Amino acid sequence: MEKRDQKKASESAPQFVEEKKLFKKRSFSRQYRIFRKGGLGIADSLFNTVYIMLSEKSVEKEKKRLSDRGEEVSSKQLLELHAPFLRVFSFFAALVHAIGAFFRSVLRKGDKSHVHHSGLRFLKKHGAGLLVGFLALGVGLYIGITLSFPVVLQAKVRGKVIAVVENKHIVDSAINELEDNVEIILGEDFRFPYEVNYSFHRQRADQVTTKAKVSEQLYALVDDFICTGGGLYVDDVLVAVCKDAKDVEEGVADFISRHHTGVESGIFNEIRVVTQAYPTESVITSDQLSQLLDEMSKPLEERKKNPLPEVMPGGAASAPEAALPASALLSDIDYFPEEEVLTPSNRPQSIDKIKLDLYTTQDVSYETAVPYQTVYVESAEHYTSMADVTTRGSEGLSQVTARVYYVNGNEVKRDILTEKVIRPAVNRVISLGTKVLPEDQGITSFDTAPGRFIVPRVGMVYSYFGPREDGNHKGWDIPGDEGDSLYAAASGTVVVAIGQDGSFSNRPNHLYTGYGYCVVIEHDDGYSTMYAHCNRINVTLGQKVKQGEKIAEVGNTGISEGNHVHFEIVKNERHLDPALYLYKGNKTIYQ
Repeated sequence: MEKRDQKKASESAPQFVEEKKLFKKRSFSRQYRIFRKGGLGIADSLFNTVYIMLSEKSVEKEKKRLSDRGEEVSSKQLLELHAPFLRVFSFFAALVHAIGAFFRSVLRKGDKSHVHHSGLRFLKKHGAGLLVGFLALGVGLYIGITLSFPVVLQAKVRGKVIAVVENKHIVDSAINELEDNVEIILGEDFRFPYEVNYSFHRQRADQVTTKAKVSEQLYALVDDFICTGGGLYVDDVLVAVCKDAKDVEEGVADFISRHHTGVESGIFNEIRVVTQAYPTESVITSDQLSQLLDEMSKPLEERKKNPLPEVMPGGAASAPEAALPASALLSDIDYFPEEEVLTPSNRPQSIDKIKLDLYTTQDVSYETAVPYQTVYVESAEHYTSMADVTTRGSEGLSQVTARVYYVNGNEVKRDILTEKVIRPAVNRVISLGTKVLPEDQGITSFDTAPGRFIVPRVGMVYSYFGPREDGNHKGWDIPGDEGDSLYAAASGTVVVAIGQDGSFSNRPNHLYTGYGYCVVIEHDDGYSTMYAHCNRINVTLGQKVKQGEKIAEVGNTGISEGNHVHFEIVKNERHLDPALYLYKGNKTIYQ
């Protein structure tokens, strides 16, 4: 009973609104409560309240418009003004009411026949309107979505759509790049052979073709001019192109097997197989490749007498049996950097001057010397001018197994397979002095320091100054290896230079018998020093030398019993004990 009353109140709501409550302003909540107290449901109360709020604005606007024209507005005019709103309101109210009744029936148990009758009545009354409304909504949505698509250009070549682009420049740019690349590949002028037609269309943004895809489609259209293939390079010269790199590799392997000599053999030339774009007309068959390789293996003189047939690369018979897939062309063109351009174009070159050399190999074993290294170490015992060899280097010995390559019986290459050290090399060690020379410290006479001379060679002294079994020894004997450096004990002038180039002396009254190759230097204050039994002298008579300068090398010349230097210090014809006149300081460059 209560539901029928609410339904009746709902059906009479519009009239109630029109005649009694339409033009009295109230707040939204107050107006809603009035409808609820009048017996309307929640949905009807909300619809009526919203309607009142919106209608008041429309009425005030219409009143003002008519008032500005000097006309009065009657209640009947206002009701007619709102008639369309009432009809729309009634339709939506009935639709919401029917939907609400359906969901309430789903949640409730029991007889639901009244719900179905209510729904059928609604469909009979408003079915046509709903159908037209939904159709209009669908058409509107379709038109709206379509109009939201951007306007693009559809590019066609030979009646086939190749791209959908934002502007014509994208296709033109791709064509220009294509023409430049194909010119490089062909080695001649090239122009895109087809006309591109354009038309305007609306298309989704995600269906617009990228420039890379445009290029790929364009390359697919020129497969009569270029194609992807495997190129055979011999010593950086392109000599043949097959439709696939695998065909080239198999052809080379077959050629080697046919020329196998029983030992390991192969092609000695540098062989490269490059997959990239080549002129379509340059592609040859596997049989033609075999014929070409056989031809290149012949001596040049024989080939001149029996030239290759004209149907080989570049001739009419060299066209491929079938067009290659064009989908890979773009990536292959991109793989075509400048450093890979091994010939002026990608056309095979003449083989007139190319000779394939076949090699054979043989494994051999032998012993070989291992060179020693030179190592430098610093020493505070040596002066800064000294670079003495403290350890003589010696070569080592290794057992080597190598693979030797022969072409026409001549060795052309050798690869080391194994190497075993039998005797390791001994590094040569050179001591670099850090001790500062006395003269570099300002010590130039015996008045400023106990001694100003340095030893000509740092090392153990095995025979000192003074008496010994064979008589009085006039100096020091310092041993060394043949060729070790000897240095000037102090600055001065060379007055005796007896060596490999002859005997020179400005001391006519002095004899140096038994001293072998020797050097005498005169210093300030009447001192002189002598360096005897040298292997080689490095100064000449009259030459000015500085303290620490190399003047000779250790040897065993004259009356000598081994490699050493006999060192003397003399003043006024009197031989002095070197121990009393040598510099005792130890200043280094780090102090």
